[in-house]
Amino acid sequence: MLFRSTEADRELLRRPTRQKLGINDSQIVILFSGKLSPRKAPDLLVQAVKLLSCEVRERVVLVFLGSGELMMDLKNLVQANPPVKAHFLGFQNQSALSQFYHAADLLVLPSLTSETWGLVVNEALHHGVPCVVSDKVGCAPDLIKPGVTGEVFEADSAKDLASALQRALRLIGRSEVREGCRK
Repeated sequence: MLFRSTEADRELLRRPTRQKLGINDSQIVILFSGKLSPRKAPDLLVQAVKLLSCEVRERVVLVFLGSGELMMDLKNLVQANPPVKAHFLGFQNQSALSQFYHAADLLVLPSLTSETWGLVVNEALHHGVPCVVSDKVGCAPDLIKPGVTGEVFEADSAKDLASALQRALRLIGRSEVREGCRK
């Protein structure tokens, strides 16, 4: 099995992965995993984080897994005021993904147009990570139970995504939420 998705695996992988990235325990890691393309809208995630209160935004670290045409635009966007902490780790083989899911507090999939399913949501939930997804992500009605396994927001709305992120903060760091996600 390629994934190491149990709570015991989380205990083994979370801290070393975060330390390797220079992320401390008080920071909030938001993961984006996918192609850095306009359709997937990773830039919307950055815009939404910039709308969060200064107190929350300063604790957030974005981790981007994947590559694509928006890489340079995203790097410029995170540096523009107000800046957002971010790591761009490029494409990762499936065998390396578990460490990043365990390091994350939330996964965000902000797709703008019909995302047939959104397999990364299954993967994140399997690791106990709540997900924030746009209403264009096909799995949302089946997998995202607001306030339990994540939040759903209106596609192409940074403001609605920021609100969903704010609501999702109450889900992080709770073993019962991770257990519910895995179920």
